Amino acid sequence: MSKKRIVFITALITLSLLGLVAVQLFWIQNAIVVKEEQLSHNVAAAMQSVVHKIETQEAVAALAHWKNRANEAEELAKAERELQRHQIRVQDQLVQSQKKLASKQSFDEQNIAADRVRNVEDMRESQRSLTRQQDAFSRYYYQQPV
Repeated sequence: MSKKRIVFITALITLSLLGLVAVQLFWIQNAIVVKEEQLSHNVAAAMQSVVHKIETQEAVAALAHWKNRANEAEELAKAERELQRHQIRVQDQLVQSQKKLASKQSFDEQNIAADRVRNVEDMRESQRSLTRQQDAFSRYYYQQPV
């Protein structure tokens, strides 16, 4: 082989190797760009996931807060209803007490009236007895000779 040919083949092989190195550098750079894009995409997805989890936690906390407020409002309403029931019971007891008092007063008034009736009957009986005694005395007195 001639020296020219060896130089030509060596130059051709060198150019081929340089071409292969250039292609590899192109693909390596392309792979780096793709990996950077994947990393950016993965970071963005992770950030979205974290944001979603935080928003979910905040929503759950807000719901729990509002549920507690609703429970407090429900308990307050329940307490108000219980207070109203208690007030109604107290009013009913007051009415019952007033009825008992009125009944007792009525009973006392009835007793007083019954006592008055008895007193009147006793007075009438006393008057009848007195009248009988007067009649008896009169008969006795007028029947005696003077």
